[in-house]
Amino acid sequence: MPNIIITSRWNSTRIPGKALVDIECEPLLWRCVTNCRNTGFETIVATTYDSLPIIQMCETSGVPYCCVENEDDVLGRLVKAVDIYPCNEVIRVWGDSPLISPFHIMQSFIQASNTRVEYSAFKDLTGEVVTICKSNLYLELDKTLTEPKDREWIHKYIMDNRKVSKFGFWESQVVDTPEDLERVRAIVRKSKS
Repeated sequence: MPNIIITSRWNSTRIPGKALVDIECEPLLWRCVTNCRNTGFETIVATTYDSLPIIQMCETSGVPYCCVENEDDVLGRLVKAVDIYPCNEVIRVWGDSPLISPFHIMQSFIQASNTRVEYSAFKDLTGEVVTICKSNLYLELDKTLTEPKDREWIHKYIMDNRKVSKFGFWESQVVDTPEDLERVRAIVRKSKS
């Protein structure tokens, strides 16, 4: 069985405290965690030691998590999660994806299971990205990648340097700017009415 690993950190320059900003009475990251948990897969938050509000949310809510020192070492977060919570495959979800659909995650995993590549990326119509990666690939890259930019932008590194399967619609719509946050809040408000 795979594990879902949500990569999230507290520091954000464009939206301070983005992981826990309110979206219709729920923190952004909690919406992501809830949707991932609804798949039935183990869901882990991979964060950093200085992300204390995220750690507190995980501890209070019983969400498994792990931490690394370097907030820019996304590969290090993924590898630490695989070390602590072993699995053969990682379903990676970005922590700023509050609209991620359990159905999208499950369909991505099923479709990836039918490919012979070690990494698959899926984007749905809302712009939410899910990647499926063999755990061994992350462990291998952890030993060989030394450039900080490659470790931070591991998704881009793999997409540019490995044989991958890419599916879906590639116009990003995650929460990266204050405008994105307002758009997501409006979508959630509308879905409640």
